[in-house]
This record gives sequence, structure tokens and C-alpha cells, in this order.
Amino acid sequence: MTVVFIGATDEQVGWAGGSDPRPHLTVGNSYEVELTEVHTWHTRIYLKGYPDMWFNSVCFVEVLDERSGR
Repeated sequence: MTVVFIGATDEQVGWAGGSDPRPHLTVGNSYEVELTEVHTWHTRIYLKGYPDMWFNSVCFVEVLDERSGR
């Protein structure tokens, strides 16, 4: 799966102790997801190339593959 970073607020970054994507990612750029962890109140996204970091899923939108519809 591929996602686009849409930015993050202080509240989104602070939720559940995730990593702050703002110093590492660029708004509008696409990133490949390595793993997602769905929890009761949040979802963690782990990106390829960013080991030992996880980000709040609300900071991203999924890129849909027009060929597959997913």
C-alpha cells in the first residue's frame, strides 16, 4: 500500500506516543507502507525506510490503484 503524507498537528503527533513525521516526511509525497497495526482508538503506520518509527494513520491518505480499484 502507498500513502501520501497530508501533514500533522501537535495533537495527532502526541496521540499514543507515535513518532513526529514532520521532521522526516514531506507533505504531498508518497510513501510505501511496510506494516499497519490497528488498535482500538488509533492505527499505527510503519513506513519502509523509516525503521523504529511509527506514525498516526490520520496523517496520511491512501493512494488508490486505478487499475485494481484498491
